Amino acid sequence: MLYSTNFAGVRSGEMESLDFRVEAKMSVEEIAYAVREACLSEKLESVSTCAYINLTTKEDNKFTIRLSPRGFEVSLVTLTLIRYSW
Repeated sequence: MLYSTNFAGVRSGEMESLDFRVEAKMSVEEIAYAVREACLSEKLESVSTCAYINLTTKEDNKFTIRLSPRGFEVSLVTLTLIRYSW
């Protein structure tokens, strides 16, 4: 049987057993040193085929990252609007 590599070196025949909730938790632990905060999203439901990570950079930029068989994708960027009063 031929395999193609889709995600992090996982062969397509092994993709069914990959749980992205577990992968997301491991990813949060791996990047914790480089960001202000990272955690699994409480508002977006993570399932075995897709997980969401909320992260805040050290520069205070906020992102929601989706982890799926396609890899890591930015799902949401939170922008801070500053109002100036003159």
